[in-house]
Amino acid sequence: MREGSDESHVVVIRRGVAKVSAGQSLISIRTAGDLVGEMAALDGAPRCATITMAGPGSVVMIPHDR
Repeated sequence: MREGSDESHVVVIRRGVAKVSAGQSLISIRTAGDLVGEMAALDGAPRCATITMAGPGSVVMIPHDR
């Protein structure tokens, strides 16, 4: 997920670690079981952060309409 994009899906991290950043700043670290991207799905605004997997892992993408 990229900061500023207009995607509306959410992601559940099944395995691995992801970093959440905005600009040059690290906001948080997310791990297995965490949900990311929910704010854009709820309010329809562009993504406010970038989510990057920090290595191998797996995720489940859930479309906004589900």
